[in-house]
This record gives sequence, C-alpha cells and structure tokens, in this order.
Amino acid sequence: GSAEVEPAGAVAEPEAVGSLRNMHVFGADGDLIHVTSPLEVIEQHAPVRLQLYEARKAYQLGRRRRELALLEARAQFIDLVLRDQLSLRAPTAQLVEELRRRGFAPHLSKPVSGTALGEAASAPTDGRASGAAIDGTGGGDSGGESSAFDHLLRMPIVSLTEERVALLTREMGNKRREVDALQEVSVEAMWRHE
Repeated sequence: GSAEVEPAGAVAEPEAVGSLRNMHVFGADGDLIHVTSPLEVIEQHAPVRLQLYEARKAYQLGRRRRELALLEARAQFIDLVLRDQLSLRAPTAQLVEELRRRGFAPHLSKPVSGTALGEAASAPTDGRASGAAIDGTGGGDSGGESSAFDHLLRMPIVSLTEERVALLTREMGNKRREVDALQEVSVEAMWRHE
C-alpha cells in the first residue's frame, strides 16, 4: 500500500462536479429539463413550491375561518336559548325559519371532529335524524332544510349552558389568533420554517 502523490500544481477534479454534467429535472409542466447546476434545480423548483404554499395557506385560512364561524354560531345560539329569545319547543321548520331570520348561516358539511365541544362529529347531514332532535320530534323535515342547521339544532342539551358559552368564547379567541397569525405569515416564511 503506497499512497499516490499528485504532481505539484495539479488540481484534482472532485467526482461530484463530474457527475453534475448530466443533470435533468422535470419542470412544472412535466417536461424534462437539462440543468447545469444545483442552483438551476432550485430556480426550477422554488416558484412551483411557493404556489403550493399559497394554495395550502388559502385552504388553511378558509378552514380556520369556517371553524371560527361555527364556534361563533354555536355561542350565539346557546346565548339566545339561555336568554329565552329562541324557543326550542317550536317545530323544526319554524326554528329553521327563525334562525334564518336572525342571520344564522347554514352549515352544510359535517362538524369538524376533535373539537372540545363534546358533540358528535358524525351527525347525518341529509335531513334524517339519528336520534331525538332537540325539539323532541325525533326527526327533521323530509328535505335537507333542517340538516343545514344540524350544527345548532342537534347540540346536546347539556351543552346549552353558560359554561359552554364561556368555553366557546375562549375557543373563538384562540381560533381568531390562529387566523390572524396565519394571515400574517408569508409563504416564504412557512417554507423556511418547514
């Protein structure tokens, strides 16, 4: 085992540089592109990646805003019931009309699971009741009219308390902070963070 000694003044070409001569990447449109340096790879990748972060941020903002609107609607609904400004003894159709009159928005998708609200996340949204409705009729109307307000009309009786309003108010504050923080962060900062 003798060690090879390079002549003085000779510069060894690193193997990595030699292998960079034949680099190809797929561009944003799916075409194969020849690149000559790692920097070109980043230049091809960064705009596409930032577009994905824009879409992701928009999705997350929309989701958090819907969650906030749901929390606000539940807190307002419970408050109306507690102040006897909304009677749960009325027929479902009348309750739905009263909710619409008061500006409550229908909620057509399933409630977000994993919330601290103590509600079932798998309530049906097709107008059929899985159990007794709050009004005691045991079912909604045959159409989807009441199902658009299931997020309010199917809340458990035990959730119609001042404590629940306080809990929802705290959650609304947390959710507002999440929305504000996400609005303020740039997509570049999101990428750097990850």
